[in-house]
Amino acid sequence: MPISVPLKSKSKGKLKETNSIHNIENK
Repeated sequence: MPISVPLKSKSKGKLKETNSIHNIENK
């Protein structure tokens, strides 16, 4: 299932982006 791999990586990338934004707001 090669299609499921990029989907998971994309979702993880979005989670990291939102986490970085929250970290900046907290600081």
